[in-house]
Amino acid sequence: MHNALILGSGRSGTSMVAGSLRRAGYFMGDALYPARDANPLGFFEDPEINGVNEALLAPHIDLAQGLLKFQLWLATPMRRVTGPMEPAVAARAAKLLSRRPFCFKDPRFSFTLPAWRPALGDARFVCVFREPAVTAASIVKECATADYLRGVAMDDARAIALWNATYREILDQHSRHGEWLFLHYDQVMEADGLARLGDFLDSPVDRAFPTRELKRSRAYGDVDPRTQQLYEALCEQAGHAPASRIARVVVAQAMTELVSATRVPRASDDAGSRSPDSAVPELSVLICSYQRKETLLECLRAFDRQTVAPERVELVVVIDGDDDGSGDAVRALPLRTPLRLLARKENAGLAAARSAAVALARGEHLLLVNDDTIAFPDLLERHLAAHRASAKPIAVLGTFEQPAEQLTTALMRELEGDHLVFGYAGLAAGVDHDWMKFWGCNVSVRRDAVLAAGPFDATFRRYGCEDTDLGARLHQRGVMVRFEPAARAWHRHVLTFDDLQKRQRTVARAYVHLFAKHPALLDHPTWRRLLAVDGRWLVRRIDDAARVGGPRLAEARALAIVNCAALETGGSDGAAKAVAIVARLKVLLHELNADWWNQGFAEGLAQLAVPSFAELRLWRDGGGAAWPLATTRTTKLLAWPRFDDEEELRTLLAIAGDPRIAPHRPCLVLRHDPLLDGAAEVAVARLRRAHAMAGPALAGDLEVLLLGEAIAEAERPRLRGAVTCALLTPASDDADRGRFFARVGAPGARGVDDLLAFLPQGPQLPQPTAMPPTATQPAAAVQYAWAELSV
Repeated sequence: MHNALILGSGRSGTSMVAGSLRRAGYFMGDALYPARDANPLGFFEDPEINGVNEALLAPHIDLAQGLLKFQLWLATPMRRVTGPMEPAVAARAAKLLSRRPFCFKDPRFSFTLPAWRPALGDARFVCVFREPAVTAASIVKECATADYLRGVAMDDARAIALWNATYREILDQHSRHGEWLFLHYDQVMEADGLARLGDFLDSPVDRAFPTRELKRSRAYGDVDPRTQQLYEALCEQAGHAPASRIARVVVAQAMTELVSATRVPRASDDAGSRSPDSAVPELSVLICSYQRKETLLECLRAFDRQTVAPERVELVVVIDGDDDGSGDAVRALPLRTPLRLLARKENAGLAAARSAAVALARGEHLLLVNDDTIAFPDLLERHLAAHRASAKPIAVLGTFEQPAEQLTTALMRELEGDHLVFGYAGLAAGVDHDWMKFWGCNVSVRRDAVLAAGPFDATFRRYGCEDTDLGARLHQRGVMVRFEPAARAWHRHVLTFDDLQKRQRTVARAYVHLFAKHPALLDHPTWRRLLAVDGRWLVRRIDDAARVGGPRLAEARALAIVNCAALETGGSDGAAKAVAIVARLKVLLHELNADWWNQGFAEGLAQLAVPSFAELRLWRDGGGAAWPLATTRTTKLLAWPRFDDEEELRTLLAIAGDPRIAPHRPCLVLRHDPLLDGAAEVAVARLRRAHAMAGPALAGDLEVLLLGEAIAEAERPRLRGAVTCALLTPASDDADRGRFFARVGAPGARGVDDLLAFLPQGPQLPQPTAMPPTATQPAAAVQYAWAELSV
């Protein structure tokens, strides 16, 4: 029998192979995961093997992927994992590999194999794969149903991207070394495939284990050409004939409906209509919509009246939450231009919707627009001409203008002539601009450039910066933005004052997210000033604005709704008054806009538990900085209690709230792992209950901060520089908690006497005076904050 590793994306196919070997005498791990609905016969994976792979992967994973412990099988590394392993991790791996013969299975091996290779000897490798669509369906379903994956923003595009990254790594890197067997899932279901597996490993195989009842997933739609080519390359390695049309899941099953051009009702069998299997179009127009049916229909009609021939383009529409009849309305719309429609029931956010549209599109170029983009008749012709005229790949930005009938209020007139929202004012034509001008309202770019840069990032869940993020990644690859004022479009959307206020705060929060993902963008001249801004300064500015800004806000709100068009009917005096009102509103809006952005910045920093933009840059760039904690306290006590042990919580609060500790105004930093400790809300409720019971015994002002799980193992030593010491409780001796504290390396204290040794002593510290609590003044004020350290 040969030692073996089983690799592949997802779990159902690899589980079928591992299950076929389960009785052969292989060591697969000491504590295999139990079966679940996703894999009713078992996963054949061991937490310790997964844990070693997680330790190898963690330093290579961008936190912007939003994945926590034991979720990294869904991660795509930023860079290749290489050896050697750290000593502690190597020791864990050696202990596992000492149990022979071994057969280990874990999707993470597809990326971590280079680190394992030196210790594997002559182990053989089995790569299992299925149709990319079916695998994606399984991954999306698992993320939607498994408790430990709650909160993972997985959609069809991200699952397909993971499938591509997994198998491209296997084919491009791993399969060049060692002995490999490639098996399609369908081959595992057949006697010949199992015989090949047994011969390859010189091992008995349980031919009764694979059952067709487990082949429950199916898929919809066509895969993109690159995915199709990769799938066919795998099939060639396996000696498997792929189906003539390989499907791809575009969203989770039973929640989607893909309607191709041939299935959309037409007023007539127009010659311009074609099936999705015809020639590749020059341009795909990507339109994502949510609850704006009538505007969407106007948008589609405008794109169906273009001067370019219909067969040169296609319309790709994603209804991101079809609860207003938009899907049916689009199906009933008679169009000359070929249409690809995806109408899904659940809203997943604009970034996820745009990724789905990119996956559906087949055009050489992609045009990103909003559902309220109303195209001029020659818009597509202008975009294509600009690309043809450029000697290098560029992104072409068209206009986003307000039609005259929408410029009646003072607010709309001010916004049209200013840069507060879209920034077209003063934008130079024919000049290459950077990522700051990549706006998804009317911008086109080569499809292969987008595929190379990667899909839209679904972690941009709220409005703002999902397009700027893609623009930054395109800019890194040399794609600049060129403004083409002849590529014109109307913006069919009238903003109210409340709309503007909400938008500016939301976009500011999105920019914090963007800077966390791309810290180098803070060096841009527009944003460099933020490196001198911290959260406390923002809070002071916000407080100052609240104290003095009431009248200013009221005046701006009143001026915003003034009907300037009606004033102008009164002759020159009315026209002059309208001009004066807009000018005054401009001054007020610029002052208020600074306040709104400050609020959004402060909220974004607080959400990341980072005190300043400079700290954010150090955090994301590395730089050896201590891990940022959302507290101004200098005494920070790290602990990881059992949140279901009320006595332990009370003891911990009593130590931090002891009268001898109170003068140091401590912050109790409690690590919280949702997999081990349950929901954060429950943990906070238990803390509050423990505090209420221990309250009379506490002194001083105690702050409690919950520290989220998303801390890569390699980064844990940075906590040592962030905290004063670790408060060790009986729970600290548990395996997971013990490994955590050992990796952090902070000095440990058990009880008040130990803790005092780590705190500065001297006459400058006032001695606390015990005061009995009153009805209006509690003995200790405890502030709770949920600091989830992920982007």
